[in-house]
Amino acid sequence: MIESKKHSHETLRGHILPDYFNTAIREDWRSARYWEALGCHHAYSDDRPALLATVDSLLQKLGEQARFFPTADKENMSILDIGCGTGEVSSAILAKLKRWTWLEYMGIDKNSQVLKDAHCRLEKMAKPDVQFSLQTKNYNEKNWSDSDVFREKYFDIVWMIHSGYYVEKNHIDFLERVEQLTAANGLILLVHNPAGNKPYLAAAKQIGLKAYRIQYKRQICLPKLPAAVFATLGSDNPFNLEEFSQLYAEYPEARALRLILEFYLPEYPLEFLLPNDRCVYIENWKDHLQKNDGKFINDHELLLLLPRHHDMSFQKNLEIILTEEFTDDRGREIFRYNR
Repeated sequence: MIESKKHSHETLRGHILPDYFNTAIREDWRSARYWEALGCHHAYSDDRPALLATVDSLLQKLGEQARFFPTADKENMSILDIGCGTGEVSSAILAKLKRWTWLEYMGIDKNSQVLKDAHCRLEKMAKPDVQFSLQTKNYNEKNWSDSDVFREKYFDIVWMIHSGYYVEKNHIDFLERVEQLTAANGLILLVHNPAGNKPYLAAAKQIGLKAYRIQYKRQICLPKLPAAVFATLGSDNPFNLEEFSQLYAEYPEARALRLILEFYLPEYPLEFLLPNDRCVYIENWKDHLQKNDGKFINDHELLLLLPRHHDMSFQKNLEIILTEEFTDDRGREIFRYNR
């Protein structure tokens, strides 16, 4: 069975009010530290394997038992990836989709630089019969889908994998635009933690999109370091990232730990927190890691949305499938449907 949630990020950082964070400082962090922090997060977690197993097993089961998409004689599939980033996740998923003989993939991201990496990954990992294109689009803007590239184009799957956090408002308008781009019997897949999916779930209910919450776990095993490292991070002077890294040069994992803890703030430099807030945050992490053998296990969620024009017979098949057990080759549960 999926291990129950032991802790939440909100429990660790909930004493810091959301309106405390400065937008400009957060954007500077994202520009300077995001990719290194994400790499550290991946190095110490099973986030990617858990995500890939969840998406892959669900799509394979839908293809085999629910006759998705949407007729038995359709062997091609079109995908829109909103916030594709470097293509790390999408290329791995595309490599696993063996049922469909031809795939058309479009990735969009507001950062044109990461699309260069995405192009390289897609060329290396995707199947030869995958046709892909990449576009620079800021999907956080109100009229992001008003362009010729989307004119009279419909996708069998629209997915957002850890990219929906950057849609800060107008979630109803955003989902309505996504629905307009989704084929008659297509799917919308959103992968975030439950808090990240919450505004999308609320928007889906308000406009009448059928929603299914699919839960899976993610485990992070953080590096074990001397108590002095935590003492410095929680002190009145935690130093900036480079000074801190030099101070603990003999422990390269200390830099990784700091970046991970900043990543979960989320995405904010520790040195810009008020001393008391920072001290409590670090103590919360230290206490949690000591009690849980250095591990942090929390829930992630795949939110599956069906457009309003979807076939009712597919909904019935989907609901039957979601009541089944999804296990790996060792009999361990991959995910479960959260009613």
